Amino acid sequence: MSTFQIIGAVVVLLSVLVALAFFLAPDKPEAPPTSAISYQEPPARVADTGENTESFGEVPRATSPTADTMEVKEASQDPAQADAAETEAAFELYGRVENAKDGAPLNRVLVRAVPQQGDVQDLSGEPPQRRGGRRGRGAEGAEGDGQSPGRLATRTDKNGEYSLPLSSPGVYRVEFTLSPYIAQTISTAAFSESLPRQEMNTKLSRGSTVSGRVTETGGTTPAPEVRVVVQDRRDLSTVTDENGEYVLAGLSEGEAAITLDLRNTPYTAGKTLPFKKVKIAGPESDIKGVDFQVEPAGIVWGYVQTPNKNPVKDADVLLCTSDSPLAQALNAVARQAPPISNRSDGEGYYELRGVPLNQQWRLYATAESHSPQMADAFLLTPALRSVRIDIFMFAGTNVYGVVESTRGGVIPEAEVMCIPAYTKLLSPLDSPQAFRNTRSDENGAFSITELPPGEYQVFAQKKGFKVATQGTPIYPDGYNDLTNLRIRLNPVDEGSFAVFGVVVDGAGQGVDGAEVRLEGFSAGTMDSMTRTESTAGGGKFRFDGVGHGSYSLAVRKDGYTETTVRRVRLNEETRVVLSQSALVRGVVLAKDTGSAPPIYEVAAYPLSADGGGRLDMMGMLGGGPRSTTFNNPDGSFELRLNAGEYRLEAKTADYAPARMEVALEAGQVMEGVTLTLNQDGGRIAGMVVAGDGGNVQGAEVILVEASSAAEAMMMAAAPAPDRTRQVGDDGAFSFENLPEGVFVVIARHPRYAASSSDVIDLPQGGRQENVRIRLGFGGSLEGYVLRDGQPSPGAVVVVVGGGGTTQNTTTDQQGYYHMDGLSTGVYQAMVTELSSGDLNSVYGARGLQVSIEEGQTTRCDFGSRAGSRIEGRCLPGPGNMLGGRVVLQMPGFIPGPLGGMADITQLMGQSTGISPLGQFVMEDVPQGEWQLNIYYFEMGGANPLQVRFVHTELITVGDQEVLPLVLQVSNY
Repeated sequence: MSTFQIIGAVVVLLSVLVALAFFLAPDKPEAPPTSAISYQEPPARVADTGENTESFGEVPRATSPTADTMEVKEASQDPAQADAAETEAAFELYGRVENAKDGAPLNRVLVRAVPQQGDVQDLSGEPPQRRGGRRGRGAEGAEGDGQSPGRLATRTDKNGEYSLPLSSPGVYRVEFTLSPYIAQTISTAAFSESLPRQEMNTKLSRGSTVSGRVTETGGTTPAPEVRVVVQDRRDLSTVTDENGEYVLAGLSEGEAAITLDLRNTPYTAGKTLPFKKVKIAGPESDIKGVDFQVEPAGIVWGYVQTPNKNPVKDADVLLCTSDSPLAQALNAVARQAPPISNRSDGEGYYELRGVPLNQQWRLYATAESHSPQMADAFLLTPALRSVRIDIFMFAGTNVYGVVESTRGGVIPEAEVMCIPAYTKLLSPLDSPQAFRNTRSDENGAFSITELPPGEYQVFAQKKGFKVATQGTPIYPDGYNDLTNLRIRLNPVDEGSFAVFGVVVDGAGQGVDGAEVRLEGFSAGTMDSMTRTESTAGGGKFRFDGVGHGSYSLAVRKDGYTETTVRRVRLNEETRVVLSQSALVRGVVLAKDTGSAPPIYEVAAYPLSADGGGRLDMMGMLGGGPRSTTFNNPDGSFELRLNAGEYRLEAKTADYAPARMEVALEAGQVMEGVTLTLNQDGGRIAGMVVAGDGGNVQGAEVILVEASSAAEAMMMAAAPAPDRTRQVGDDGAFSFENLPEGVFVVIARHPRYAASSSDVIDLPQGGRQENVRIRLGFGGSLEGYVLRDGQPSPGAVVVVVGGGGTTQNTTTDQQGYYHMDGLSTGVYQAMVTELSSGDLNSVYGARGLQVSIEEGQTTRCDFGSRAGSRIEGRCLPGPGNMLGGRVVLQMPGFIPGPLGGMADITQLMGQSTGISPLGQFVMEDVPQGEWQLNIYYFEMGGANPLQVRFVHTELITVGDQEVLPLVLQVSNY
């Protein structure tokens, strides 16, 4: 045969062998399913809410009995008449409960005695229900008779009589409750050996009733098993029946706020919030037709099992989407609501209620004994509102390794953490991801259990070793174990520095007994440290064994103003000068009576340093006012304050606050201050309306004392309880007994963008009663995020306004993003990318100033390469884990004094982040003269958004592609 024939024969033979191998090879098994989905109703099960449906907690705001409905008698013990079963108890409370209307005895009134400064010791309630199923109707009261000695709860008999043995002396708070009567709370005299028995008789009034129906939006379909509650009254609630009807009983005269508790129900709030204000005119009114509508939602239920159908107990099942983990976390924070979740019971059963319809969802399940699992995507619709999803959990990859030093030897007791690769945190959640923590043993060995397939990184950390910003990558397949993983840590030579110095007063004399607190972190290990010493020997202090890093000193002593040294020099003496604090003494009196109120509060609010009499907003956010409550009969008060300017304010119920501005010097004692309360306070009232004519009931209205809308939005993040209202369907609101001041009213509603009033300058006793706040849908923001001229998918775009994080979204595959519903105003739009897989890119978060207008779409692109690139270095750097911000602004704009504090939401202009080492990169900088303002974050402050203004510098940007800068920061 020729060579070509031989080659041809070989080719034919190989072809035959390949064909035989293909046809005769065993079939490759398909991957096991992760879940099984079928649309069906859940089984009838007893709900387990994890708590008793009958609460014996304190019944708030119970009506105080009047003289004609309450009778308390003292009685001495008569052993001959005492029941034998009760002789074991040292004390007894007994009496009779009647109907206030006709004097008839009331049967089965729950009588509960609570020690005046203690909790209930024994509850006569039902056993807890099972977790995970449909919530059942709660019991109205304890079914036990509660007559055993030592019980602190019992019920009246058919004659309205009760007897409650007590085992301890003292004063008790006795609560009488029976639906539909108004609850009462009465205090006993002190039980003692000389007073072992007391008689307490009372009468209960039926009160008023409110009734109505709860239906699904757009029809008459009833919404059963929905709890209807009276806001701020835990004791007043009921559940709708199978027709969606309810009756609330036991309401007092006045205004009642009725709302729905939709947790653990197959419903959600619709466009109209389930909130109504009801005016109750008489003692036994019967108000009908208080109806609500709710949006139908879905139920997801099923079983968490192994592939062999064995139940997986205590698995956490979470409702999620396919968005990135970071985006879902930010959305949860923005909504201020945790995701819907539940835990599987002993049969593996779980149930999630209130799942919104017409959205794609997924389930994420975790259990300690198995690898995390994600169910397939599903959708609920009005026609298919219940779905069964069985989740199958598998074993995963186990990782075994050792932590060792680069200088040799193993590292025991090291913290070991396994997290997904950074890119996965910003990538769509299309597969389960695990987060694991463990610790190395005495041999440095560790194990990480049950990892699903994916990309992960393993970190190890221990004091004395450097911390890596990126972990050791691993790639588990979910089936095979990984062994011999070696995590190597670089040791850091610590303890070679000292922080020492002296604390003196204004005269230069040493101050002994002052508390000196050293705080900071090591530059090598990033370990935080807090150590405390007291001065002695002429105000001296010393901290030895301090590693190279960034530290601050806080010094305090009674009678002095606390002083902080922000940048402590190592191995050099630090001299701290303490200034004496000031003391303010005075009295609070009511103008109409000339005497002190029974209880009153005196607060000192720091004023701005500009001398305009405005509140220091950053001081308010950072530490708040110094406030103390007094009950002195003569109305006296005393406050110890730091030197500075303050607004003193006295408050009590039914009076307008009294105010006075004072300027205090170090060591000053100011006496003779009189704060006079009067009833001629101001009033601000108005109405909230919707631009589209929608119902605004349930909208939250907040009154803030501020000089601008932006400042008010920031202060509204933590509003005072007495300055918050919720409007009814008429949208009306009012605030009474207001002091003279400058105010802004803010309105919020889930369906609309937040809105605010104009600034209201209210004189003493003034009235502004025509404030109108219009709610709209706000404006939109859209654009593209580019990195090196290419689209950046998965980048997180965050819009930050006066109240903090307002909204966020993630770019798509083309780098495009879009946001709706932004309130009118000026914001910082910031973008964070982790596409490089480097955590350091977080510090390079780029920011641009944007303006949002009602009904308009604003365009904001990142990385358009329209200008130069600044590569900068700040010396020294921030030296903390948060880094800092650099802001590009027009020349001449000085936001405040160098060294002063600001809020990150105030940093308007083009910006970017500064790494802990002081490095930053700013792109797309236009040509011209610019001013760079440098801010460093403050560690450990009360307000995490605070930054310190540390440097400013003028720069010139020409046509160069890259402008290198080195900035010498000397004010930190």
